[in-house]
Amino acid sequence: MNDDQGIEVKDSQNTGASMIPQGPRAGKVVFAYLDKILKDKAARGLKDKFLRNYKMTRNVYFKENSSAEVPRISGNMIFRHRTQTVNTLTDNNPTFNVARVSGEDESGKIADIIHKTTQFWWMETEQQAVLADSITNGETYGCCIEKVIFDPEKEYGLGEVDTIVVDPYHFGSWPPKEMDIQKCEAVYHFYPMSVRAVKRMFGEKAKKVKPDAELLSEMGDERAEIMRGSSEHDSFFTTFGGVVKEILGMGTGEEVEPGDEETVVVECWVKDYTMIEESVEEVVEMQNPANGMVEQIVQERVSTRPKYTGFIRKITVANGGDVILEDVSNPSISPELPEEDAVLCYLYDKFPFIREHSNRDTSDPWGMSDIEQIEELQKQFNRTLSQVAFMKDAVVRSQLLNPETSGVANEEFTNVMAVLNPVNAEEALGIKWLEAPQIPEDMYRCMDTYKSILFLVAGTFDVSAATEAGGQLAYKAINALLEQVGVLMRGKIRNYGRLIRERGRMFVSLMFNYYNEDRWISYEEQNGDQKQMQINGTEMVIPARITVVSGSTLPVSKVQQREEAITLFDKGAIDEQELLKKLEYDGWQEIVKRMREGPLGQIMGRLQLSGVPEPLIEYFQQVAQMEEDALKDALRKNEAQAFPQVLEQVMQEGGIQGDPIQEQMQQAELAKIQMEVARLRAEAMKAEADSMLKQEQVVTERVKQQIQVQGVKFDEEKLQIERAKVVSQIKEAESNSMAKGSGNRPGYNERGLKSNNVEG
Repeated sequence: MNDDQGIEVKDSQNTGASMIPQGPRAGKVVFAYLDKILKDKAARGLKDKFLRNYKMTRNVYFKENSSAEVPRISGNMIFRHRTQTVNTLTDNNPTFNVARVSGEDESGKIADIIHKTTQFWWMETEQQAVLADSITNGETYGCCIEKVIFDPEKEYGLGEVDTIVVDPYHFGSWPPKEMDIQKCEAVYHFYPMSVRAVKRMFGEKAKKVKPDAELLSEMGDERAEIMRGSSEHDSFFTTFGGVVKEILGMGTGEEVEPGDEETVVVECWVKDYTMIEESVEEVVEMQNPANGMVEQIVQERVSTRPKYTGFIRKITVANGGDVILEDVSNPSISPELPEEDAVLCYLYDKFPFIREHSNRDTSDPWGMSDIEQIEELQKQFNRTLSQVAFMKDAVVRSQLLNPETSGVANEEFTNVMAVLNPVNAEEALGIKWLEAPQIPEDMYRCMDTYKSILFLVAGTFDVSAATEAGGQLAYKAINALLEQVGVLMRGKIRNYGRLIRERGRMFVSLMFNYYNEDRWISYEEQNGDQKQMQINGTEMVIPARITVVSGSTLPVSKVQQREEAITLFDKGAIDEQELLKKLEYDGWQEIVKRMREGPLGQIMGRLQLSGVPEPLIEYFQQVAQMEEDALKDALRKNEAQAFPQVLEQVMQEGGIQGDPIQEQMQQAELAKIQMEVARLRAEAMKAEADSMLKQEQVVTERVKQQIQVQGVKFDEEKLQIERAKVVSQIKEAESNSMAKGSGNRPGYNERGLKSNNVEG
């Protein structure tokens, strides 16, 4: 598609077709326009602004070094603001949406594959880190630039889409006042590069490339002007030397090894509307007047087409334009992609560059940063802090008053215990420490005021301001704080959201063109399972548009999400899967899977592992889910098949007629299935019998307990009867003893005893 051999160029002078002519003069013109771009940047004061902002982020505020007499201290709030802004805007990966613009898409299948591929590319190539670098540039210089290309050397030669963060020092566009890059006539990316790397990359075309420092030293005479009709009188030597010194920063005096010397490489992406003519053979059917037959005749016709795909041309030059390294058609479109597919690609007629701003300025295409608004407040804060440090040093350096007539030398006053002998006692009373001045409280209030105004202007929040009375930061307060941050950063979110969206669209376009070999991607399903998929970009070319959910990169309160998930689960608004997912519980996917399968699902999984055919597994699941009465009724009405019928049907569908070995294998498989079913049935019957046995044991145990209780009651009643009988016997004995009367003489009526009286 880009081969121009044998094609006649219609407009060889390129009049009006492009700002860059055809042929060897193109390199000099490219360099001349670069000189104009650099002069415009200098006139806007961009170099000084970029350098000043960079110094402030590096905490370089004072030209003089700190000294013991006058300390110079800076508390860099600008660095803190930039860091917090970058971290806030890149806290989460963006959420992409892909939709087809027109045509059929098999129910969105291709768009879904593009969406999964984009998400995989973003994660696999660490695009979030690249986004952080871009936003850091945007918050430092006021604008950030990215270039999205396909690098064939990445991924071990397979190639991958690469995002390059372009330094604002090394970027320009023509005309310089145009805000939208895609409306510019040309976009420049210029950078220093070692001569060795240039020769490795461009091969034979770069054999004449020399270090620009060496080339400058060899140029002893002025060259002719290269801009035809230009009103300027700068010689090419002046232009070339100024550009090289501007980019390389020569004059450092550092020695480098041969081959490591640098040269300025300039990429010029320009719109070129040059048309070419070519002869095209086509077959037409015509009627032969002689015989009236329709015959096919080959005719030649001249057609015109753009010389450069999408009217985009890339020119790469070195050594001030003396060496043209590359002059090709739009490299964002593969020559192997058919024209009807190429026009559907986003980069078909666009430059692969993105320029976005921290804060937009409708009169300045370079935008403005927050540093321009708060740098004076930062300086005043630093001065106040330095003054406090100076007064602090004065306070700690107390002075001793020693009268000259005291008779005590100054050297005698030390930190060591000693005896001092003043000559004059009255003068000795004057020896004392002078009271040091105190630091005014207004100094601290002044610092707090400067800091508060600085954060107010910058739109930065202090998290400590959201604490509640108890000192804790509730999730509701965090949520309100994050919402307020989103409101204050709405402009930045919108601008950097466009940056992400443009990067994603350029990736999809390059994927369509250069993912021409099968490769694998991985993605996560809603249930958390990781899946793999084989893709080929050339088979997914559709008119699609990729968008980014606004604010998806902002931080989200995990505490708030978990509290809300628990509340919603308690109210039945979400299920266990969503709850465990929000809680980020370890292994929640397996937990949800086990809960959904239940005991029956686990048994079916074992049957499947044992080799039971899938139709039988489905039949078992259907039967297990039916009630017994419903199953009997369905079998009676022939609405459900009996197991022998299903088994016979499976054997007929899976068997091979006339193959005895296959039949034996089927019979063995059937016997295996029957054994497994019998085993499961036996296990079920055994489980049921065990359950019934346990129930009978419970009843028996209850009867035993009742018998024991009755026995205890019987024993208690028997004891009561025996106790009453004993009491009755005791009472009867006492009654008989009292009935004998006076004949009862205690001490003399014992049985078996004789009198102990002795006569006379």
